[in-house]
Amino acid sequence: MEEAELDWISGDPFSKTYQDFYFSKNKAISECNFIYLEGNQLLKRWSNLERDYVFNIGELGFGTGINFLVTLQKWKGIKTPTNWLNYFSIEKNPIPFEDLLKVYKKYKDVYKISIPLIDKFPINCRGFHRIDFPKERASLTLAYGEVNECLKNTKVKDLSFDAWFLDGFSPQKNPEIWNDEVFNLIADLSCEGSSFSTFSSAKIVKDNLKKNNFSFSKPKGFSNKRHMLKGKYISYKKINKSTLNKRIGIIGAGISGCSLANLLSTKGYRVSLFEKEEDLNSKSLFNTSLVLYPRLSVGNDAYAEYCLQSYLFSTKFFEEIGKPFWNKTGVLLLDFNQQTKKRFKTLISLRKDSRIFRKVTASEASKLSGIKLKKGGLFFPDAGWLDLRGVCSFMLEDPNVNLVLNNRINSIKKEKREYEITSNNSKYRFDHICLCTSFETDQLLAVKGLSKKRGQTSVVENKILDDLKIPICANGYLSPSLKNTNVIGSTYSKVKNKNLSLKEHEENVKKIKDITTSKLNIVSGHVGFRATTKDHLPLVGNANGIFLNIGHGSRGSTSAPFSSQFISDLISKSPPIFSSKLRKAVNPERFKFKD
Repeated sequence: MEEAELDWISGDPFSKTYQDFYFSKNKAISECNFIYLEGNQLLKRWSNLERDYVFNIGELGFGTGINFLVTLQKWKGIKTPTNWLNYFSIEKNPIPFEDLLKVYKKYKDVYKISIPLIDKFPINCRGFHRIDFPKERASLTLAYGEVNECLKNTKVKDLSFDAWFLDGFSPQKNPEIWNDEVFNLIADLSCEGSSFSTFSSAKIVKDNLKKNNFSFSKPKGFSNKRHMLKGKYISYKKINKSTLNKRIGIIGAGISGCSLANLLSTKGYRVSLFEKEEDLNSKSLFNTSLVLYPRLSVGNDAYAEYCLQSYLFSTKFFEEIGKPFWNKTGVLLLDFNQQTKKRFKTLISLRKDSRIFRKVTASEASKLSGIKLKKGGLFFPDAGWLDLRGVCSFMLEDPNVNLVLNNRINSIKKEKREYEITSNNSKYRFDHICLCTSFETDQLLAVKGLSKKRGQTSVVENKILDDLKIPICANGYLSPSLKNTNVIGSTYSKVKNKNLSLKEHEENVKKIKDITTSKLNIVSGHVGFRATTKDHLPLVGNANGIFLNIGHGSRGSTSAPFSSQFISDLISKSPPIFSSKLRKAVNPERFKFKD
């Protein structure tokens, strides 16, 4: 994304592109209160919210983020413990992080509440970026891209916005966000009771509002501005809005099920998580340690978007909730052959932002890793590795989560508006069912496109490797020491045997010859089975009323939390974190229509 170019005039940011200030001089907070909060009567509406109601705000033009911070501050002061605020904001030209920080330090009334935003602020990358504020019971979705594209990508069944902040620069200076197509999309995402407010009273704005069934008044504008506009969507279109008072049944306590349980319980949903194993720490559930890093693609297709976005989301997710089981050490990808070198060269040419990765020499790679390396590669500073058993247990430490172990689900049946599941001769009823059951899904639901792949990791000892500080990936991967051992891996085969294989241990050792040629003492290992698909994308979404989060292959630690967030969005009827391209690409029923 092309960043905004700013001048600073009398201490306020001025856009070089649009030749205008981002807000009234020295009056950003009072302007937001007057135009957007009062214009939409938010304080009054929030005080009268129904229990468990999810309130959605849509904004055209994130700009400095002052509108969001003021809104969050007001919401924090009035919210009830059962409601949730979703704030969805579109920005074509993100302001450089350093300039945002400069704005927040100037406006001390919002500086304190801006600190979590500063800490979690996303990398400048096209797509949707989610930042949660669990203490305030609020979420920010930052949509980077063209306004019409972002609005189209937001359209999902039963999603509507309760209020719109129509900000941005004036129609004269930024006509692309004030055209009929944009207002038509806003109308599509509105329903009975949806309101709007805007600083602009230009004729083109009024004409497009009228054309798209918005009524409006023209009260006095802020400060020395003559008029503003505020009003409502005129329609009897009612949306079946979601509430947080729902019972959710999740089947499968792997990384998919645990991350989904965590995200839903944080919002207030009552979650029951069913697992067939007797113990959450069962070796059949998790490898001891997993490396989290992106599988970046040089293309511009859905696969490339999914790989990058899932990595950006998951690193933030585990940094937020995974401590002390998340180790943000950075990860090194070696350019171990000519094909890899060529791909890395292309990636570097496409991505100028070094905050995702940077190229390192062999010498730099050796210094970063703590061991002698003969090759350089790409270093990902936000990547790391997980103690997955620990982090999954940690994610379930919420009173809203009921973990039901030693329960194999035998059947799922829809009963009117509820789902009934049978397990161990017991019956349970839920408003929604989510299957996170990997390759066993077809025992409960007819699913096409999944195949079962065996993977074996090896646990090794070598005193030289005690100095290893970060995971290193080449043809295989090598993780840092955990309990005086290192994990290497992994194999990928169709073998169905669950027993450890000496041959696959040797294969793992061979895979890391580009990393180290020192003698390794194999002390143990782990065998697991992955659910994979032909197109290497998971099956995520709604399949005939039942939600699926399966088929992540060997990338579950990176991709599953991102997919869990999308399912949480669908259940709560919140602005989705998946673009329409991603939703189509991971559609759980897509293989039904393929040969």
